[in-house]
Amino acid sequence: MPGPIHDGYCPLYYPGFQGNLFLPELTNDSTYYLLHNNIVNDATLETVYSDSLFLSVVVQRPGGDYYLKKKRVLRQTRMIPGHLTAGPHADGQRWWTWALDYDTNRFHLFAIGGTDSLYTNPVVQEIGPSFDLTDLDPGQVTFSPDMRTLALNSRTMGVLLYDFDPSNGVLSNYRAIPYPNMELAEGLVFSPNGRFLYLAPADRVYQMDLHAPEPGQAIVEIAVIDLPDETGWPIRAGYMLIGPDCRIYVSPSTAVAYLHVIHQPNQLGVDCELEVNAIKTPGRVHFFLPNQPMYRHLMGCDSTMVWDIPVSTRAEPEEGIAVAVKVWPNPSIGSLRVELVAGGRACTWALYDAAGRLIRLEPLKEDGLFIEGLAAGWYYWKVRELGTAGKLVVVRE
Repeated sequence: MPGPIHDGYCPLYYPGFQGNLFLPELTNDSTYYLLHNNIVNDATLETVYSDSLFLSVVVQRPGGDYYLKKKRVLRQTRMIPGHLTAGPHADGQRWWTWALDYDTNRFHLFAIGGTDSLYTNPVVQEIGPSFDLTDLDPGQVTFSPDMRTLALNSRTMGVLLYDFDPSNGVLSNYRAIPYPNMELAEGLVFSPNGRFLYLAPADRVYQMDLHAPEPGQAIVEIAVIDLPDETGWPIRAGYMLIGPDCRIYVSPSTAVAYLHVIHQPNQLGVDCELEVNAIKTPGRVHFFLPNQPMYRHLMGCDSTMVWDIPVSTRAEPEEGIAVAVKVWPNPSIGSLRVELVAGGRACTWALYDAAGRLIRLEPLKEDGLFIEGLAAGWYYWKVRELGTAGKLVVVRE
């Protein structure tokens, strides 16, 4: 509704990011946990907060359908909404999750699941600065893969790191690391090996080396991502998650049908191989990716998995129906032939590198193009006039 709450919070902060969290029971394949909190619009305080954190237990019957077994309130007080995240307990049987009281530095760490009880009384402590909604939203929150660090992305303070003990839920050693454009803080994810933090402040992706003596001085800009999709909507960078194949998947930040992929996130700098628009999704996505731990519980991700995700949902042309542009060979060793085929007309051919930078813009006519000297890596091309695009790979000889 129009008014001070809407004007002060909704256009910028969209409260409730990471407001639902779905977890499998680590000791029972038929049981799942759903954590979620509500949103309260307080006209008196002119703010938005949550006053309840819920835990629902969902069970799968032998026949395959599901039912809600129970729903409990973990905490009832004024809290920062959303920002739910989780990671495995050191005992291998439970999950750690957290809540933060509003306008305080009071953390509550809950151990969820296991064979003995649904949850335990939380570990409560005050550490670091106090937060209100504008400090965190829409910044992502995550545990490191080894569960030794809790990280918060703040638009006012930068990356906030807390050492974490997964055996007892205790936080320690708070530190804040500012970074460029942090006032647009959105995505945040650790590399699978825990060395790097990837940060997505709206239109770019940074990599921070946590092993450097001064991580705040060891920040590399991996890419600037600010491209239009077919309808003119901007494609940028939002929330990020580690996939089961050890790649990092990056949402587009705006409502478009693409995902970006970091193929080698354990590598330093641009060797991480960020591929812009790597996946064409069936429908539009936004900031969010599914809020669940994207690794197989305690086993971690598996980098040997073959990356066979389709890069387009468009069907192959039927026999006898030609596409408008042909780019070959693909893969290439650095040279390409670009041709107009049946139904094509004079247009402009654009080539982008994996970071989304325009590197070639050439008129494409009936005699075609010959492109040479491309370095090894991922590329994608687009012909806006014909509504067609494609992806190609250049390999080393």
